[in-house]
Amino acid sequence: MNQQRWQQLNSQVEELYNRGKFREGITIAEEALDLARSLWGKSHLNFAISTNNLGGSPPGTGRKQSLPPSDRHRLSGGNRRQNLRSKTISAQRK
Repeated sequence: MNQQRWQQLNSQVEELYNRGKFREGITIAEEALDLARSLWGKSHLNFAISTNNLGGSPPGTGRKQSLPPSDRHRLSGGNRRQNLRSKTISAQRK
């Protein structure tokens, strides 16, 4: 049941971001992150997804800078993964 709640929260975040309601989305994303942390811990994929949803909030919301250092480093891992994916796609096209 708690996993279902986490999925509902993430769906709400996506919907709010798509509608341009970034501040509301951030509030829900924080709730999803807290739930993921309590259910699975910081090393679980669902925690990483929640961190990404929160850290991926649009510019001007000020959210990324206010993440605690313990969570902020996880965002940089997502950037490395994105860069690796881009390099892989580029290599496949050659």
